[in-house]
Amino acid sequence: MLRMIAYLLMTILVVTVLRTVIGVVAKGLSGFFASPPDSSPAERRTAEVSGELRKDPVCGVYVPTTTAFKRTIKGETTYYCSEACQKKAEWSRS
Repeated sequence: MLRMIAYLLMTILVVTVLRTVIGVVAKGLSGFFASPPDSSPAERRTAEVSGELRKDPVCGVYVPTTTAFKRTIKGETTYYCSEACQKKAEWSRS
């Protein structure tokens, strides 16, 4: 019985050490695949958005009027956050 407990404790110890070693190696290798240090993550993710914001009637998200997903019906332009929301609106009108 004591031998079984000893094997279990050694297994837990070995797994913990292996996880630590693999984590350190993975962090070290991630530096090779990272983006150049001159651009921060915030700079890479920002997109230029300008113009007035309008509310998407399907999901309620505010979108810029410069968006490509818009529809004009009887002179009134409706703006959508995505093609999926635009299609949902078309299906509900049918």
